[in-house]
Amino acid sequence: MSSQIANTSSYPTSRPQIGRGAVVCGLWLRVAFIGASAVAVGVMQLLGGEMKLVPALALTLVGGLLTAFSVRSARGALDAADDAASTLVVSAGSPARSLAI
Repeated sequence: MSSQIANTSSYPTSRPQIGRGAVVCGLWLRVAFIGASAVAVGVMQLLGGEMKLVPALALTLVGGLLTAFSVRSARGALDAADDAASTLVVSAGSPARSLAI
């Protein structure tokens, strides 16, 4: 008697494939979180008076720039992945091809 918990034979086919763009987007969003954390720490140090003014402003400014750059890069990576996926769908000769032309 065989006791099978899950049907593992069809698991890889039913799972959606994650492209490279989604992984790159996730990495950029992690970097953006680090930048946003630096902004928060810089603002807290500015308001708390724990540091001198120049290093706290520098930390806030660099964190803001890092956040903005990372979010823009993440969006670009995700848009590029969407463009690549739509190109694959259109070039495959599916019904989407007749709509795209």
